[in-house]
Parts: sequence; C-alpha cells; structure tokens
Amino acid sequence: MGTQLREGRHGRTGADAATIMTAGTADLSFGSGQAWGLHVAFSGNHRVLAERAYSGERVLMGGELLLPGEVDLAPSESYRTPALYALSGEGLDDMAARVHDYLRARPHHPHTPRPVVMNVWEAVYFDHDLDRLCELDLSIYQDGLADLWVGQNGERYGLPKDFDTIAMFYNESMAKTAGFTPEQLSKLDWNPTDGGSFEKLIAAMTVDTAGKHGNEVGFDKSKVATYGFALSGNGLNAAGQQTWSSFALSNDWKYGDKTPWTTKWNYGDDKFNETLSWYKSLIDKGYMPSVDIALSEQDPLNGYLAGRYAMVSDGSWMNNSYLGQDKVPTKVAPTAIGPSGARASLFNGLSDGIWKGSKNPDAAWAWVKYLGSTACQDVIADSAVVFPAIKSSTAKTEDAFKKKNWDVSGFTVQVSDHTTSLLPIADHWSEVNDTMTAAIEAYLKGSGDAESLKKANETINALFK
Repeated sequence: MGTQLREGRHGRTGADAATIMTAGTADLSFGSGQAWGLHVAFSGNHRVLAERAYSGERVLMGGELLLPGEVDLAPSESYRTPALYALSGEGLDDMAARVHDYLRARPHHPHTPRPVVMNVWEAVYFDHDLDRLCELDLSIYQDGLADLWVGQNGERYGLPKDFDTIAMFYNESMAKTAGFTPEQLSKLDWNPTDGGSFEKLIAAMTVDTAGKHGNEVGFDKSKVATYGFALSGNGLNAAGQQTWSSFALSNDWKYGDKTPWTTKWNYGDDKFNETLSWYKSLIDKGYMPSVDIALSEQDPLNGYLAGRYAMVSDGSWMNNSYLGQDKVPTKVAPTAIGPSGARASLFNGLSDGIWKGSKNPDAAWAWVKYLGSTACQDVIADSAVVFPAIKSSTAKTEDAFKKKNWDVSGFTVQVSDHTTSLLPIADHWSEVNDTMTAAIEAYLKGSGDAESLKKANETINALFK
C-alpha cells in the first residue's frame, strides 16, 4: 500500500513538472513490457499520483491542484476540470509513438516537412549585406552563451536571451544557530577527504528528532528531522545541474572533450568517482536525504519551506520561489570552492528561434532580434525575475534585485569570476542521459561503484564511434 505523488506548484509547466506519470510491469523497458501512463492536460498547478489500495487495486490519478479558496462554487454552478489523457503501450517507445500518432492525426496539425528552426542566414533570405549582418554584435552577451546556439554545421540558430547559474539558498536562522555567518558562507570550501568547511556547515545544520545536531555525539542519522543539505531529484541525471556538478567541476573534472557537441565523455574519470564518493558519504552520514526521498519529491522547495532542509543547491531561475516567500528567512551563498582553488557552476540559457514554416520570416527575425537586444533585455532586467544574457542588462538586474533587498551575488559571482562551464550539448543526449542517470543513481544508492561508472562511460562513448 502507498502513494507515489508528484505535484507542480509553480503555476506553470517546466523541467520539474511531470509530463506523463508511467507505471509498468517489472520487465518494462523502451522496447518491451506493458506501460500505462497518465497526462494532465493543464499548464497550471497540477498533481499526478500512483496508488496501491489496501485491497490490491493499483491506480493512476491526476488533476488540477487547487489551493484553498481558489474555486468557490455557488449552488447550481459548475467547474470544468482539466482533461486527463490515459496512455498505454508495449514498452515506453510504443507508448510515446501512440502519443505522436494522436497528435499528428489532428486536423490542424502541420503536415509540411518541418526542420524546426531557421538559421540566421535563412531568416534574412541569405541577404549577406554587411551592414545588416553586423547588427549582430555577439560580444554584448555573457561569454560563451552565444556558442550554445551554433549547430555542428557552424550556422547560428538563435540569440541568447537569459542565463542561469547555480548557488545555494539557505535558511538564515538555521545557519546562525549552527554558528556560521553570511561572510563565512560566501567563502565555503570542500574537498573529497573531509568535506572542508562546507561539510562542517551542513553537519551543524542537520538535526535529528531528538534535537541532536549532525556534529554532536548521539546524533541518530536514521531519525533526521532536518537535513543540512537537500538532494534534488531534478538534478539526478547526466548533467547534475542542481546536484553534484558544482563539486565535480571544482575538482578539475570536465564532462568531456568539448562542449557544445561533446564526442568523448569523462564519467569514468577518477576525479568524477572521487567527487561522487564524497557526495554519497553525505547521504551515508545522514546530512543529505536518500535518492529515494529525492526522487519522490523531485523539487526540494516544499521540503525547504517545511523545514526539512536547511540549504538547497538550485538555479537562479528559482530566485523568486525561495526569496519571494516570507515563511523562511532565506539568503543566497555561492557554491563552495573546490580542490581546484575555485568554485564552479554550470552555465545555461534560453533562446528564441524561427520555425522553418514561418510565412513571415522577416517579421519573425525582427522579433527574435528584438528579444536578443538590449532594449528588450533591459525590460526583463527591471522585472528582477531572471538574468538577461546581455552583460549591461545583467548589472541592471542585480540593481533591481537589490531594490527587493535580495542579494543574488552568489549567482553572478560565477560569471564575474569566470568560473562557469557550459551545460553539455551532444548528439545521442537522450541515450547519454538515460545511461548515466541510471549509473549515478545506482552509485548514490550504494549498488554502483567506480567500475560501473567506467562501464557506463564506455557505453556512451561507443555511441560516438
């Protein structure tokens, strides 16, 4: 008996929202086994869950997640809930194929050949007029962001409009109780031997149900009330953006031979194993929750607000979620300085593209160019939501955050100190991610080791031969 529940509470869909909740037989894989899925056709707050009843029935359920008082019906009034889509298939690939068949069968679905986006030269009708093309000054963007939108053919398919880095949101009261000041948190260091001042901090902020801290005699790691450091289920993958990446990168480790368009991977490297071994020790000591807990909740935000976590490693796109609430006094600290002598963060961003089938590519190009311009990104800067990609607009965003009394320098210091690394981009990314996600989860659960990481690395490297 029990329930596997996943909720989306950001009022929107996103990387942390479950598109489809899937249940399957024990032999389920991409090509075999029976799969059943459920999708809530709604872009707002929603929930999906799998439940096994005491009588043995197993069900998938989902629907809109209404907040108290959000809908109030008078007598005889009605309210239409979002639609639910039930899916099934012989294996995950078959289930996905059925979804695609359904979508493509819609009368209004496009039926023309559809390379997804135009490159910049197509958008200007191959009019290689120097004055027109020189309007694109890529030096205005934060270093490296423009590289993310160049294909292997050397052609550009987008202009950067924002960026994100990683930092740590922490409970100010819990850090103070642990004896750490904001200045100390801004200079944390870690190493794979004893964890440095970073591990000392999270040990001191970890508390069991009897009130014993993780650095005190008698601490019971089997009865933790507050973990010093959260483990994000969203980050347990081949990128590790919100989890292990800042530690591995600051330990002189690289994802592969290059990025974008990595062709040789380094997950079998001793530095990666060393980092992951230390990271796992935080779970073993009771300072960080188990993989199963992390995967069950995916996003640690609710746990943080409920007092289950004292500190969370997360992205700058979450500033408003953590700093915009008044339940927990929260501040931001940069990632810890590693054995390399510097801290580290992955660097990523969004862009806008032009659909190949656009009937008005000139107007579309004008719009995309505006979105990538200082005029537009200064507007975004004033809203203090995300960091614009343009350097001068980034500075204005920091000022806008300061007007809210939010110090977000923990995110921007990575850019000013040039301690960022581009998020990996590669062919076969789906296979790379699936293989390494399984290997990393197994390692952190204790069923994998250095050898299993090397074997997984050999498997993904074979895709590029």
